[in-house]
Amino acid sequence: MRALPIKHYNLVDLPEVLALTERFLTELDVAGDIRYIDGTHLYNDVPCDLFISNYAFSELVKFAQDIYINRILRRAKAGYITWNEGALRRGSGWDKGYTLEEFLPMIPGAKTMPEEPLTGTGNCIVVWGTK
Repeated sequence: MRALPIKHYNLVDLPEVLALTERFLTELDVAGDIRYIDGTHLYNDVPCDLFISNYAFSELVKFAQDIYINRILRRAKAGYITWNEGALRRGSGWDKGYTLEEFLPMIPGAKTMPEEPLTGTGNCIVVWGTK
């Protein structure tokens, strides 16, 4: 397996998750400039070459998804999202996130791939950008 040299990391998440991540990465002595960004307060655009989310983005409510879309995803050169179609779809109105059909047109070039192994009905992988 080849690893690409990464100079800068922007990690966006909840403060508690960031604290755990920072401790873990410090213990592993991970090289590079790492910025820990509180995802509950995204007031500025976040530079991004590659956006990665394992289920988390698809489990946000629309209001929060809109902030991430406008501040990060649309600016990302490439992206990978493990999409959980069932997460918040049980709710109604403001408390549920975008469906896959609503989300895909928002990101130019976004397409889906099967999730293997499939972890839940309707789940998939969303990718966009360069190889």
